[in-house]
Amino acid sequence: MMDREADLRDLEMLRLRDECGLSAAEIGHRLGRSRASVLGIFHRVREGERQHEAACEQRGVPVCQCVKPENQDAGMAARWWAGAA
Repeated sequence: MMDREADLRDLEMLRLRDECGLSAAEIGHRLGRSRASVLGIFHRVREGERQHEAACEQRGVPVCQCVKPENQDAGMAARWWAGAA
């Protein structure tokens, strides 16, 4: 089971990859982890997304059920998770 600390770590890794364009090796160096560890986390995130999408398809519901525009893709402020405790 994931805890908040692990969630924050994973979100930061995804931000560094997606927003800053860093490679897995660069992210690992910056965060004190191996390249393989970073790639493993990216793999687990992708696998979780695939499982969620498959479950939504099986139930016949959209992947994103967000009603409020601020909760849809690109609707949240950058690093929105950093302000929450």
